[in-house]
Amino acid sequence: TYEFASTPQEYATYGMKWNKKFDLIMVDGSVRSECIRNSLNLLNDHGSFYLDNSDKHSTQEGGDTRVAEK
Repeated sequence: TYEFASTPQEYATYGMKWNKKFDLIMVDGSVRSECIRNSLNLLNDHGSFYLDNSDKHSTQEGGDTRVAEK
């Protein structure tokens, strides 16, 4: 099933609609730092984040990817 968000805000808060915890949260696409911030409380205690394509922005100024990593 594919669902498309109509706004960046809807995209960044997508996981919050289920009101449950996850073992793995994958972030790919736009507004990465906002997705991570909104997902922090959705991750189980020993869960993991996967930030896709983080290797593509290897410079210090790597944009939103560097913000998301912090």
